[in-house]
Amino acid sequence: MRAIDGSVFHLSTSATERDALAEAGAIALDPEEWEALTIAAEADRAWPADLVQALRARGVTGRLQVDALLDGVTYERATSDADFGENGRAFSVARVLARVGARIDDVWFVR
Repeated sequence: MRAIDGSVFHLSTSATERDALAEAGAIALDPEEWEALTIAAEADRAWPADLVQALRARGVTGRLQVDALLDGVTYERATSDADFGENGRAFSVARVLARVGARIDDVWFVR
C-alpha cells in the first residue's frame, strides 16, 4: 500500500513475512495495527496526515501508536460510536484506505 506522501507500507498476517519485510527495510503492519487504523478511521480519528505521521513514527521495527491514532478514545468507545455492518466493521478496506489517503499498489499471497 502507499500513503499520500508516497510512503510504502504492507499488511501481512504472517509474522515470518513481516520479519522478512522489516529486514528488507519495509514497513509491514500486523493485523492488530490494521484493526487500530480501521477503528481510528471509523471513529473519524485518522486522516491522511495522521497515517503519514503514524508510519514515520513507527518506522520499520516499531508499532503504530494506537493511542495517538485514537486521540485518547478507548477501543470500546470507538467501536460503540461506529455504525457497524453485518460483518462487524462499518468500513471496507477501500473506505479505510480512502479515509487515510492511501491506496493498494499490489496484492500477493505467500504459501
